[in-house]
Amino acid sequence: MIDAVFRISCNAMYLGLPLLLIGWARWLGRASAWPVPPLFVLVIALLQIIPEKQALSRLFGAQRLVYRQSVACWIGRRGAGVNA
Repeated sequence: MIDAVFRISCNAMYLGLPLLLIGWARWLGRASAWPVPPLFVLVIALLQIIPEKQALSRLFGAQRLVYRQSVACWIGRRGAGVNA
Protein backbone atom coordinates (compact mmCIF):
# COMPACT_ATOMS: atom_id res chain seq x y z
CA MET A 1 0.00 0.00 0.00
CA ILE A 2 2.96 2.37 -0.27
CA ASP A 3 2.26 3.08 -3.94
CA ALA A 4 0.64 5.99 -5.72
CA VAL A 5 -1.27 8.42 -3.50
CA PHE A 6 -1.05 6.15 -0.44
CA ARG A 7 2.66 6.89 0.00
CA ILE A 8 1.69 10.54 0.69
CA SER A 9 -1.38 9.98 2.88
CA CYS A 10 -2.93 6.87 4.38
CA ASN A 11 -6.25 8.77 4.34
CA ALA A 12 -6.15 9.90 0.70
CA MET A 13 -9.87 9.47 0.12
CA TYR A 14 -10.71 11.18 3.40
CA LEU A 15 -8.33 14.03 2.53
CA GLY A 16 -10.02 14.70 -0.81
CA LEU A 17 -13.49 15.08 0.67
CA PRO A 18 -12.64 17.95 3.06
CA LEU A 19 -10.79 19.67 0.21
CA LEU A 20 -13.97 19.40 -1.85
CA LEU A 21 -15.95 20.84 1.06
CA ILE A 22 -13.48 23.72 1.36
CA GLY A 23 -13.99 24.47 -2.33
CA TRP A 24 -17.75 24.33 -1.79
CA ALA A 25 -17.54 26.75 1.16
CA ARG A 26 -15.40 29.12 -0.87
CA TRP A 27 -17.79 28.93 -3.82
CA LEU A 28 -20.76 29.70 -1.57
CA GLY A 29 -18.94 32.68 -0.10
CA ARG A 30 -20.81 32.39 3.19
CA ALA A 31 -19.27 32.18 6.63
CA SER A 32 -21.88 29.61 7.65
CA ALA A 33 -20.35 27.04 5.26
CA TRP A 34 -16.86 27.13 6.80
CA PRO A 35 -17.60 25.00 9.90
CA VAL A 36 -18.61 22.09 7.65
CA PRO A 37 -15.10 20.92 6.55
CA PRO A 38 -13.62 20.68 10.09
CA LEU A 39 -16.80 19.07 11.40
CA PHE A 40 -16.63 16.54 8.58
CA VAL A 41 -13.01 15.71 9.49
CA LEU A 42 -13.96 15.24 13.14
CA VAL A 43 -16.95 13.02 12.38
CA ILE A 44 -15.19 10.91 9.76
CA ALA A 45 -12.18 10.46 12.06
CA LEU A 46 -14.33 9.28 14.97
CA LEU A 47 -16.77 7.12 13.03
CA GLN A 48 -14.64 5.73 10.20
CA ILE A 49 -10.90 6.34 10.32
CA ILE A 50 -10.19 5.25 13.90
CA PRO A 51 -12.22 2.01 13.66
CA GLU A 52 -10.71 1.34 10.24
CA LYS A 53 -7.16 1.73 11.61
CA GLN A 54 -7.95 -0.65 14.45
CA ALA A 55 -9.34 -3.25 12.04
CA LEU A 56 -6.34 -2.92 9.72
CA SER A 57 -3.94 -3.31 12.64
CA ARG A 58 -5.72 -6.52 13.70
CA LEU A 59 -5.71 -7.89 10.16
CA PHE A 60 -2.20 -6.95 9.07
CA GLY A 61 -0.22 -6.72 12.33
CA ALA A 62 3.46 -6.04 11.65
CA GLN A 63 2.87 -4.98 8.04
CA ARG A 64 0.48 -2.28 9.25
CA LEU A 65 3.06 -1.10 11.79
CA VAL A 66 5.69 -0.69 9.06
CA TYR A 67 3.18 1.26 6.96
CA ARG A 68 2.21 3.48 9.92
CA GLN A 69 5.86 4.34 10.46
CA SER A 70 6.44 5.32 6.83
CA VAL A 71 3.30 7.25 5.82
CA ALA A 72 1.67 10.28 7.45
CA CYS A 73 -1.99 10.08 8.33
CA TRP A 74 -3.22 13.12 6.42
CA ILE A 75 -0.47 14.43 4.14
CA GLY A 76 3.30 14.46 3.81
CA ARG A 77 6.00 12.10 4.94
CA ARG A 78 6.07 10.38 8.29
CA GLY A 79 7.06 12.78 11.03
CA ALA A 80 5.50 15.69 9.14
CA GLY A 81 1.90 14.72 9.91
CA VAL A 82 -0.33 13.10 12.50
CA ASN A 83 0.19 9.44 13.43
CA ALA A 84 -1.31 6.96 11.02
